[in-house]
Amino acid sequence: DGTGTCPYAQEMQSFLFLFAAFIPVSIGQVPVPSRPPGFVIQNASDTSHVIIDVFYDLLCPDSKANWPILQQVMSHYKNDARVRLVLFPLPYHHHAFFTAFAAQVVIARHSSTYQQFVSLVQ
Repeated sequence: DGTGTCPYAQEMQSFLFLFAAFIPVSIGQVPVPSRPPGFVIQNASDTSHVIIDVFYDLLCPDSKANWPILQQVMSHYKNDARVRLVLFPLPYHHHAFFTAFAAQVVIARHSSTYQQFVSLVQ
C-alpha cells in the first residue's frame, strides 16, 4: 500500500506481547522438591513398598477422631508400611497454620516427640 509498514505487524505485536507476558511465569516456577512433603512417623523394613501418606490438620475435629485409628494402623502394619504425616492446616480452622508451624519446629528439634505433641495439641 506504499506506507512502508509490514503486513504482519499487528500479529507480531500480539505475539511479542504474549511472549513477554509469559516469560515471568516460566521463570517464576517453583522447583519440584527433592523429597516428598511431610515427615516419616513410622519406618518400615527395607523390603516394604507401601507408603501411607496422611494429610493431617492438628486443629481439625475429623483429624482428631482419626488419630487413634492411625495409631492402630501403625501398630498393625509396623514392619509392612511406612507412614508419612503431612501437616495440612485448613484455612477455616483458626490458628491451624501456626500450630502446624509449631509442630514442624518440635519435630525438627525432637523427632521422637511428635505423638506427645499431637496428643497435647488435640
